[in-house]
Amino acid sequence: MNPLRLDRGAALAALRSAAPPGQWAVDTSWRRTSGGRYFLQVKIRGTIVEALYDPGSEVTLIHQDIFNLINQDGNLNTVPIPCRLEGAFNGAPGGPGVPSQGIRMDLCAGGRQRSLLMLVHPHLCCDMIAGTDFIDQFGISLNAKKQRLEFPGTAEVFAASSASVAPMTVQWITCSISRMAPTAYGDMVIESTPESLLTIPPILVRDVKDGMTLRLPAWNLQVSTVETKGQPSLIAKGTEAQAGKAVPIRSFLQGELEMPSLTPCPKDKETYLLKHLRVGDAATPKDREALIQLCLTYHQAFGSHPYDLGTTDSYVHDIQLKDQEPVFVKQFRISEANQRVVLENIQEKLERGIIEHS
Repeated sequence: MNPLRLDRGAALAALRSAAPPGQWAVDTSWRRTSGGRYFLQVKIRGTIVEALYDPGSEVTLIHQDIFNLINQDGNLNTVPIPCRLEGAFNGAPGGPGVPSQGIRMDLCAGGRQRSLLMLVHPHLCCDMIAGTDFIDQFGISLNAKKQRLEFPGTAEVFAASSASVAPMTVQWITCSISRMAPTAYGDMVIESTPESLLTIPPILVRDVKDGMTLRLPAWNLQVSTVETKGQPSLIAKGTEAQAGKAVPIRSFLQGELEMPSLTPCPKDKETYLLKHLRVGDAATPKDREALIQLCLTYHQAFGSHPYDLGTTDSYVHDIQLKDQEPVFVKQFRISEANQRVVLENIQEKLERGIIEHS
């Protein structure tokens, strides 16, 4: 069994295409104010708003300005306020007045999506108030002892052993998983928290159980070395959210993957490799010949030309665009000499299959 090694191609592709900090975990992001109030982030039609966690409110309220923002196209259908709630707004939370209308729509929070009735209020002190109906639907609870909000299907990930990660390097870190809420575990996305000094892109882990130990690839993007020191330091969180789009941890492994069968080195590739292979003067003729034969035997580990980038089926890169409308930008002016170089590069990339005509 080969030791685990990082497949840097797949790993870096995952890191670069990973969402900005907080985007994957936005459904479980929350904060506590100095006054002891808790706010959680809720996604409504692509817009992220802050909702006050208020189990004392019977209903969920949304500020009129936020409603206007998410209803700019004007296609949201409002509903009348239920009769049972008409008299419940004498001194409504956040200010005077009564809700003007109701709206039922899909909300995303805590890694889950639920359809919920919200009442539009003109005088709230915040974007939104998450009442008991919201809290019950999403299963959110307040842990007063640890002073935090807990969400179903979430877990904390701690560094379980001592590790020293040099600047701008990646290393496998042994971690343990501790549940945050009493819930059944299954597939889970694990990613670093915004406060963590180590960066872990969204990684899909199968069959997560409370207390389990696993190794995760962590990047140190700091200018100084990061020490885990063997202490239970929080480096990531896990959530069931987006489990269908995360990168499986297998995509970061190379040493245990099956290697392709050896094939004879094509003549043109042999010529290319011999031309670019550099052997130090200290090598004896026998060592030089042995190194050349080693490279030719395992030629599949090398490219056959500068544009031989290779392919992988362990990770699918997904680029999210605002829409499907093609964009054309007129080329800026360049000299005739540079134009010739540009056309030669384009033609070579076309022949190599790197680019194609739109």
